[in-house]
Amino acid sequence: SSPGSAWPKAEPRTKDLRFRGYRLGKQQHPTFRYERGGVSIEDTPAPVTGSDANHLKRTLKLSGSKTPDNLYFRAASGDIAARAGGFLVNDELLITVTGGKAYIQGDELRVPVAFRNGSAQIEVTYQWAE
Repeated sequence: SSPGSAWPKAEPRTKDLRFRGYRLGKQQHPTFRYERGGVSIEDTPAPVTGSDANHLKRTLKLSGSKTPDNLYFRAASGDIAARAGGFLVNDELLITVTGGKAYIQGDELRVPVAFRNGSAQIEVTYQWAE
């Protein structure tokens, strides 16, 4: 596949993505574990605390011994527009991404996964638009 290819159609629980359970961290935040092909995925959503606590940070850690060159994370779909420092989705949600260069492809926000020494990390922050 290429960066401009259509996102694959799949059933909600695709046979290619295997759920491997979850664990709770010190603050009882879950880390969900998945596997797709030879890539292990840990997905940790957590609220961002502080005075402006209207957002959620999602940390994805990917690892594997044989990592693909063309793996992408779809961070959002809908009406997406680039905004200073991030992307506005459906005029409701501001998304910022670190750990990869996010781009708009049609009605999707995609992030290429860049593995270094068999691992990659992407952080996505979801904040309600004001």
